[in-house]
Amino acid sequence: METIFALKSARHLNSPIATIGVFDGVHRGHQTVLAETLQWARQTAGTSIVITFDRHPETLLKGSPPDSITSLEHKLHLVSQTGIDVCLVLHFDRELVDMEAEDFAQQVLVEALGTSGVVLGYNCRFGRGGRGNARLLGELGGRLGFDVRTVAPLVIDGAPVSSTRIRGLIEAGDLEKASVLLGRPVTLRGTIVHGTGRGRKLGFPTANLNLHHEATPPAGVYICRALAEGETLWGLVNIGVNPTFAEKGRKQRKCVEVYIDGYSGTSLYGRTVEVEMAQYLRPEAAFDSPEALAAQIEKDRQVLQARKAGAPPLGNA
Repeated sequence: METIFALKSARHLNSPIATIGVFDGVHRGHQTVLAETLQWARQTAGTSIVITFDRHPETLLKGSPPDSITSLEHKLHLVSQTGIDVCLVLHFDRELVDMEAEDFAQQVLVEALGTSGVVLGYNCRFGRGGRGNARLLGELGGRLGFDVRTVAPLVIDGAPVSSTRIRGLIEAGDLEKASVLLGRPVTLRGTIVHGTGRGRKLGFPTANLNLHHEATPPAGVYICRALAEGETLWGLVNIGVNPTFAEKGRKQRKCVEVYIDGYSGTSLYGRTVEVEMAQYLRPEAAFDSPEALAAQIEKDRQVLQARKAGAPPLGNA
């Protein structure tokens, strides 16, 4: 997939069939929209293109972003796996917030892209005040020369699949139901950064994962699978504040630490790792000593080994 960060770079596209949205999580509802876009483009020998944004619109509209299901990098990775040809990432700034829906259609869809068709999800809104919707875009398309299709909501367990719904499930710890709505296991994707080095001293070297505002499950210890250097390995994830080493009177920062069982490769610092959350194991707890913590981690590792030995297949991380 080609990723474009400037409208002027999109002029070479052939008869684009476009879709617009935040696509946080690239969940099963989004996947139906992307599949319709891709199929329409193939039927017309055109270019399938996703128009999305470099940050969540709530960053400006509400003053702060939610903890997204997927960071921009993670979202682009997932969209690329669907077969979409191009992703246009627009800088979501005040100018874009104030752009009228009619101007967005004229300047972005027609003048910049030469769009021949647009696919919208059932609740897609664009333009100032969210005025842009399927009805208005259909009217504009009739005047400006492009067709519009709308994809109905995907309903599971009596409610439409949505990013807000999935985000709530992840933060509540219901990874199984979140996975059903996502169409894949819940994963965390981030960059490995330096930590305190305590894990290595305990005999269980861990990698600290910088998630870039991705929504995380509740604090606790989880069994996971991690993709490192092209190899998928089992491990443990600790989400929390390391209460065993907490300093009195000092606020602890929540972190995500990954222990990859049996990993003996080169340093992962600075590399991107995707972690698939497989199973909740236990709550995070404060131990009387580092030795007691190490003993508990060894028990966790034994549970991990048993899971590995009889594990059902998981989705790709």
